[in-house]
Amino acid sequence: MFMLFRSCPEPLGFRRGLAFRAILASGVVPFLCGTAVLGSAPMAGSTSAGGPAATEMPPPEFLASETSPVGTTGTGDCDPDGVPDDWGDYSLLKQGRSVQTSVGEPEPDPDIPFVFVCSVQPAAAGPKVTQASVTLPGGKRKTLAGLPLGNWFLHVDLPATLEGLEAACPPGSYTLSFTQEGEPQQNIPMTLPAGNPPMPHFTNYEEAQGVDATRPFLLQWDPFTGAVPGDELLVQIEDAAGDRVFLAPNPCVPRELPVEATSVEIPPGALAAEQTYTVHLAFVRRFYSSTDTVPEMSGDGAISFTTAMALRTVTGGVVEAAQFTAYRFLQNGHPEMTLQGTPGADYTVQRTSGLGSGVSGWADVGAVTLDGTGVGIFEDPESSPTLPLFYRAIVP
Repeated sequence: MFMLFRSCPEPLGFRRGLAFRAILASGVVPFLCGTAVLGSAPMAGSTSAGGPAATEMPPPEFLASETSPVGTTGTGDCDPDGVPDDWGDYSLLKQGRSVQTSVGEPEPDPDIPFVFVCSVQPAAAGPKVTQASVTLPGGKRKTLAGLPLGNWFLHVDLPATLEGLEAACPPGSYTLSFTQEGEPQQNIPMTLPAGNPPMPHFTNYEEAQGVDATRPFLLQWDPFTGAVPGDELLVQIEDAAGDRVFLAPNPCVPRELPVEATSVEIPPGALAAEQTYTVHLAFVRRFYSSTDTVPEMSGDGAISFTTAMALRTVTGGVVEAAQFTAYRFLQNGHPEMTLQGTPGADYTVQRTSGLGSGVSGWADVGAVTLDGTGVGIFEDPESSPTLPLFYRAIVP
């Protein structure tokens, strides 16, 4: 049996990434950072110990670094999650995953749309975990499988539908139990609330397909409707290698991201030109958090609904001259025109009544920002103007 292990650059919904690491074993990929999926996986069922043998399994491979560039997630000894790296953790996660590939609504992740994960891993110094289980509402007990990765215990359900997710982890009282060598059994009660966060939706998808890496970029999304006290927003951007290049909120920068936010600014230099990144937006409802219940272990329980979107950068610093490719008169009498130029660039539109001597000069009549494909629409605010008129678009 081959296993494929990935240590995630930053959790989306938990302080530590253990529940966000993935194992490809017996043809099942339990979870991968709330992001991409490695290989193929069944769309339903669960994995514990054993299971059917997979075909064409890849060899073991460590896939991603947990390091981050200086300036985007802090430097020195600051750790964004505030938990020592050698601590263990125990966690319970309910998650919906989607992918946005247009300005429309995101679609369920085609590989793993829904996940229920219970995970236990002790601190690096021990004591070792010898057994672990989770008791669901109604008394049903699930045994966590012991896996040969740092004494890690895991249970995963992979429902194909939201209805299946609700059946796998219904709201109510849970008990995560585990025993460590020489220690009494730990019984951690958690209460999973009813209801889920909405699936996040980015509102400037087109602009995100042509970001000038030398300029600030405002990433935007629809609000977290129905948010309650304690809910959180999390934004993470990863490069093609899976390394984190941007994180919000991040106390090490510092960078705040209140739950009512609908945008975050990505600073110049955080991204490189001519690259494709993956941006993840998570709406998180945390129902359990502790760093002092079990020595040197952090505990988390959360419902996390996440959307992934490609973000593409262009060569910055040079803005090409814009061209008018179409024009028309609207029903309100305003002239409207289509411009083509540098994706994401801002242009000032000017107008004059003539090009010869004796006519007034160029006057500013408005501004337009081109989308990620380099196209923009400008409407002259003047109704039924006297013709002829001449327009040009200049770089501010």
